[in-house]
Amino acid sequence: MAPQEITLDRTGDRPATFRGEMVTSFKSGNATAADREASAKQWFVIDLYQTVSGTYVAHIQYRAGRKLGRELPKNVVISDKVLLSLFDTIKMIDAAADFVTPRNAISQRAELADAARWHETSCRYARKEFTDVVNKLSHYVTKIGGAEEIL
Repeated sequence: MAPQEITLDRTGDRPATFRGEMVTSFKSGNATAADREASAKQWFVIDLYQTVSGTYVAHIQYRAGRKLGRELPKNVVISDKVLLSLFDTIKMIDAAADFVTPRNAISQRAELADAARWHETSCRYARKEFTDVVNKLSHYVTKIGGAEEIL
């Protein structure tokens, strides 16, 4: 497949554009459900690209079904020349802190106790789904990432 111009959305920032190819894609468990758009579940997708210069680019997408309307979609782009370094950066992400809508942004119509409960549940499930997709990425990185250099 020939390299193509790829543009990736980034929440709160300009889109990222590069020439390259998609290498692979991983979805968390809830992302594979047929009814995910109408559900009350959260999910992650990580698309992995490689630029023509060899840089690896991860496009991390966080979504929630319509029934969980308080959760805002979020797209993050991370890049690194070394696949293992990129993976190390992804592993350090705190799914709840970096992706879940902050509690103070939940509808003011909700009672405080409900907002706290909703937020805690959203954080718990986001961490679960992110761990799932990172584990899938880990198997791929282990397979093609090469040996770890010990200094």
